Amino acid sequence: MLSLNGFYRVVGRSLKISKEGRANRKLIVASTLDQLGGKPEPLAGDLAVTVRIHPPDRRRRDIDNIFKGLLDSLTHAGVWEDDSQIKHLEADMLEIVKKGQVIVEINELWSNNEI
Repeated sequence: MLSLNGFYRVVGRSLKISKEGRANRKLIVASTLDQLGGKPEPLAGDLAVTVRIHPPDRRRRDIDNIFKGLLDSLTHAGVWEDDSQIKHLEADMLEIVKKGQVIVEINELWSNNEI
């Protein structure tokens, strides 16, 4: 579970994915494809996403720092067309789990923005 602070690096005037960020993205993509049984058909339309975060230890964490790398990695895995489709985002920081764990639930929003 890599936060935004470790996912990207500024190189000159460019923002690049760090070595740790690339490894984290590879892990997220592999885990996603394994759980979905292969590359999914990207979801279209507006989405609601719930993220349950189980940190690996008691260190203080800013909950918002996890989203950029996580959502960009799920885009890279082909879960949805683009993370701009997310119109509702919820998150919970829950109990500690050895090595950490992030659980993502994705639902399509209907035309009246109901899940």
